[in-house]
Amino acid sequence: MKIRDLEIDNRIAFYVDYNQDIPFEGIVTELIYNFDGEEKAEIETDEGEYYYINDNDEWERVYE
Repeated sequence: MKIRDLEIDNRIAFYVDYNQDIPFEGIVTELIYNFDGEEKAEIETDEGEYYYINDNDEWERVYE
């Protein structure tokens, strides 16, 4: 699924590098678009952690 196909409050699942057995599940809280074509979505997991994911299946944990 592409980032542009997502909407706020969509529920999604994704995997991270260190845990390929169990997907993280969460809700899309923010969609970020830019002119470089590097869209990303902010996901709040059920555990209350935040991640950015992009169309290339890259992820980044958000530390606030």
